[in-house]
Amino acid sequence: KAGEKSCHGNLMIYLLLLTLIFPYTISSDANRYCPPSFHASDNGARCYSIANASGSSFEGQRDYCRQRGADLPSIAGANEHSSLLSFRDTTEHRRAAFYLGLECGRDNVWQWTDGSSFDPSAVKFANNNVDRVNCSRHMHSRFVLDDNGNWEEWEEERGPPTIVVCAMPTLFMAAADADGGADDDSGNDNNWVTSILIPAIVAIGLIGFILFCCWKQRAKRHRVNEMIRTLMAKTKKYEEEEKEREANI
Repeated sequence: KAGEKSCHGNLMIYLLLLTLIFPYTISSDANRYCPPSFHASDNGARCYSIANASGSSFEGQRDYCRQRGADLPSIAGANEHSSLLSFRDTTEHRRAAFYLGLECGRDNVWQWTDGSSFDPSAVKFANNNVDRVNCSRHMHSRFVLDDNGNWEEWEEERGPPTIVVCAMPTLFMAAADADGGADDDSGNDNNWVTSILIPAIVAIGLIGFILFCCWKQRAKRHRVNEMIRTLMAKTKKYEEEEKEREANI
């Protein structure tokens, strides 16, 4: 009985702790999945940072981001585009242009410097004459996210943008991005998976483990009781046989 009470007591303590901790685990504060000085995007899929560019070129800004474990921003879909735009416009650099990690790669097709897949359907070129697939006419062009949220071809004569934005996947999105990025809604889906589903599975697993331990403890106690009853029955039978033997002498 004491062991059973102890088991149930441990289970109740765990459930109480889970009640206190679980709301924090599923909170929407995705910034805890980003490095210092980075901030989570609206959908929790990306971490962004923003800083003064100090006259750096496209390559210089890209290297600056890579030294911090990030890269220039890539845009996989409308959801990511709006998150990036929202991030910029909530800072002191509202509506300031910054480089996108877009460049003309091998076989004259567009590519992102961070290796993400390029989706032609997600393109928002400011100039509609820019081909969404073939970039042969823009081999050395650089693009910025302009004040209106369009992908504007940046002229070298204007000098580099005054700010640099670096982007990287959040902790739980890193594996998904390494597999080729996400579609428009994947940020929300993965954020739900990592903030709710995974903690719930862990909690259920721990509860199951505690219940299994309780069951094993109870089964062991049952076997011990059976052994005691068997031993007592044998002892009683032996005593009865001894009494019968003495009576026959």
